[in-house]
Amino acid sequence: MPNSTYYNLEIAQISDIIPEKAVNAPIDKNRIISQLSKTGNTEFEFKHIDVDLDEGLYIPSISKLNQLRRNALEKLENLAISKFSRDPITISFENNTKITKNENTKISLLLNELNLEYDYSVLEQVDKIYIPFKYFLDKKYFNILNSLSNNLYIYMPSIIRKNYKKLIKTNLNSILENFKISGFVISNLADLELLPKDSKYEIIGNYTLNVFNNYTIKELENLNITKTTLSPELSKLSLSHNIIIDAELIVYGATAVMTANYCLLGKSNHCYLDCTRMCNLENKYYLKDRMGFNFRIIPDNIETVTTIYNTKTTSISIENLGFSSYRIDILDENIDKINFVINQVKNGLRLEGAKFTNGNFNREV
Repeated sequence: MPNSTYYNLEIAQISDIIPEKAVNAPIDKNRIISQLSKTGNTEFEFKHIDVDLDEGLYIPSISKLNQLRRNALEKLENLAISKFSRDPITISFENNTKITKNENTKISLLLNELNLEYDYSVLEQVDKIYIPFKYFLDKKYFNILNSLSNNLYIYMPSIIRKNYKKLIKTNLNSILENFKISGFVISNLADLELLPKDSKYEIIGNYTLNVFNNYTIKELENLNITKTTLSPELSKLSLSHNIIIDAELIVYGATAVMTANYCLLGKSNHCYLDCTRMCNLENKYYLKDRMGFNFRIIPDNIETVTTIYNTKTTSISIENLGFSSYRIDILDENIDKINFVINQVKNGLRLEGAKFTNGNFNREV
């Protein structure tokens, strides 16, 4: 079905390509049409391309045709985005529940790693704090956890098998008794079976549930998941014409590009007795690719799992987005940097520079 978003839109794109007189193999219309038609993974498809070409000409750089196509499609996409009004929107459902966007900005903070040297009590403007489950098992972090007792959420592992299931079943009740827990962030629907059935705990669906639209959110609400973190694969255009109701959007942080059932440090998918336990050291580890980029990795020896993070940090401006909650993912940032990021997000700004990226935000899924 054609996307009505692009109806009646017109754009013009001029290239600086200057054809030259061909010596051996002149370019023909079919080659030009073929090159311009390579729209790849975009949602665009050309139905008619008219080429006015003199005979005996040669284009010195085919890549210029590719650039012409990309620039034209980007201009069309930006024009479509500009059509949408970002005023506050009220959405009504069959049960007459109404949710209004553009309410007060709420900040959720995921602390992927805790640093014993940091004073997290001086964090500012944070409404919810997500802490990975494993830190509730280690007494040396209890002082930090108690200092974060307001709006503290247990961030469940992305992979839960035998070891984690046993630890959750054995320790969860005492954790709930000893810490002021407001709720849980679940990474899989199966996590619901491991959590208490007490309605006083808020259940938040993690981005790993791959939520792209309102229909999925409403189904998750039937499972008592009160808020959902949207997929980072969503683009600005998708958010514009697939309005997401009361949901959470990740606007800052190193994105996990892979979670592997394998320990890159021990080179094994099991923890053996003769392992050097490099994962227990206070070191930071990276994978270096052939282009020289360093990808931060975090090992989890409870399930012999390794999480690999993007070499660049996602940073998105919340200006004109209008969601009820925004999530900031922290990996190596110190307290001052965390407070700075929060302030930037609150003010609708993003961090700029070579180390930052919009991720998929400006692309079409």
